[in-house]
Amino acid sequence: EARKLKVKQDAFCEKVAAGNWAAVQAGGDFPDDLQWEALVDVLRGKVKIQNHCYEAVDLDGIIRLTNEFKFSIAAFHHAHEAYLVPGLLRQMYGHTPGIAMFATNSRYKREAYRGSEFAPRVLADEGIDVVLKSDHPVTNSRYLLHEAQQAFYYGLPASLALASVTTTPAKIAGLDHRVGKVKAGWDADLVLWDSHPLALSATPIQVFIDGIPQLSAPSTIAPSPLKQQTVPKTPNWDAEAVEAVKFDGLPPLEGKKVGKVGQSGEGVVFDGVGSMYVKRGGKVVEVFSLSPGSGLASVVVKEGKVSCIAGIETTEFRSCVQDDFRNGEQVRLDLKGGSLSYVLLSLSSSR
Repeated sequence: EARKLKVKQDAFCEKVAAGNWAAVQAGGDFPDDLQWEALVDVLRGKVKIQNHCYEAVDLDGIIRLTNEFKFSIAAFHHAHEAYLVPGLLRQMYGHTPGIAMFATNSRYKREAYRGSEFAPRVLADEGIDVVLKSDHPVTNSRYLLHEAQQAFYYGLPASLALASVTTTPAKIAGLDHRVGKVKAGWDADLVLWDSHPLALSATPIQVFIDGIPQLSAPSTIAPSPLKQQTVPKTPNWDAEAVEAVKFDGLPPLEGKKVGKVGQSGEGVVFDGVGSMYVKRGGKVVEVFSLSPGSGLASVVVKEGKVSCIAGIETTEFRSCVQDDFRNGEQVRLDLKGGSLSYVLLSLSSSR
């Protein structure tokens, strides 16, 4: 119905443009209908559509509609499966939509189950605009920058991570002519951070609104070292990002097997361990905690118990020797600086 109304309006305007006043008078008043007014503006491209859509099958359906009725969508929101179908996104009428999404918040319902922390990076690699959002109060909008920090950690380039909460959303909303940039003549609130904004420890120390500082006595707990002013280092997630797409968002959770080289003694080797905790006397006890830049440890676990630790000396566990990494079929898991602790959950019947 909206398309029919648009056709009538266009015909009316063509008569006016041609100066055919007799035909205009014969046709009556300008065709208008309040019920279809907004949809007519959509078909004319005068409205920025923000579409909430999760699964690839639904993305396919709405993109078919854009081509049938010839209208565009500014961005798909949440869109947990969008990173799996970048080619489909490019088939939308008019232009490729942006994707407004979470960094890691997924798998909270069936439609979101194939979401991935590598989705922002995969979409960016495909040249698709990425916006990080809060969906407040799902995640607190006060900590929106944390979404960008997490996406950056999982592979989104630093410049695009910062743009995902500044320039890119302004562009998608059609407001980048006046907001979203630090530029003369633009409306911008400025925040000064004590560290690089993409560092997880970054804390704002001053805010300027309309050029006016908002904190009369800004302070920090401790001055940040110079190295915290540079872009933080992140792990290489290339293989994991490829697997996320390869397995449609459900990559296997198995470790990397190094193969059978012995006859007995199956075990698991945890590489890249930054800290380790055990339970002793009813209390949680720290075995070791390595400071950034000092290297990481490897921990060999056999039959559910810590067998040895490599990379650091401890009083409780022996140091590993070469044979500890050669017996049986071992599975290796890289924690990438993570922590190893005793089990935090136990299962039993409900009785």
